[in-house]
Amino acid sequence: FIKMRASDDETIEIFDNRKAKEKALFTDIPVERIKDIDEDFVDTLAEELQAAKQVIHEGFDELKSIYQYYASTDAGFHLSMMGFMAFCKDIAVDKLLKAGQLERIFFTCIKQADGADVEEAAVLQSTMLKKGKKGKKERYKDKHMMPPKGFMEALIRLSNLRYGGHLAAAFCTLLDEHVIPNAHRCSVGEFKAIVRQADIQKILKKHQKFLNRAFKYYSASTTATKSYLTFKDWEKLLNDCKLFDN
Repeated sequence: FIKMRASDDETIEIFDNRKAKEKALFTDIPVERIKDIDEDFVDTLAEELQAAKQVIHEGFDELKSIYQYYASTDAGFHLSMMGFMAFCKDIAVDKLLKAGQLERIFFTCIKQADGADVEEAAVLQSTMLKKGKKGKKERYKDKHMMPPKGFMEALIRLSNLRYGGHLAAAFCTLLDEHVIPNAHRCSVGEFKAIVRQADIQKILKKHQKFLNRAFKYYSASTTATKSYLTFKDWEKLLNDCKLFDN
């Protein structure tokens, strides 16, 4: 809900449908997906998962920013294996768990709810390990991507593997001791503040016509009624400007 002031002494709440849909992308995790993680607490798993989801809701903006940062490092809109392993390294769980355990979590969490089973995830993992003969970077180059809810599931699995016990408590401990203090975030607000600075605005205004033409050229793949850059458009622009490291 968004709180809005109707008058000096009255505040009304309006349901934010867009925000609700956005949160659902991160929290739509059926209990069936995590029944395999701890047989000792299977009777209370639904309650524990609901408690973990509440933690996600309360810290949503920060967790979303963390996900966006690591997704943007490699894959654009979803998290790749390379991005996930970078995240695990930054929060220092790579020193506590084996690389094979982290890879297994990644492949388990990218499965569609009605799709591949654990055996197929194992096959995908085996394929990745075979690719590793050419070096560490090659090992993590793959087209499989982790959606936002998969990332939250991965955090739940990481916390269970690291701490065990009650799922919600382990999840909170992982966030408090590893994720929140160490993970990088997307600093969109800071960037917007920089763009609004007078010297930056002066440069943008000076080159406005050229920038408009460039935008129209690279957004040509979109429709006549909607004008925006897709990830492929953006990738082509960066490539033409020679901004990619070779």
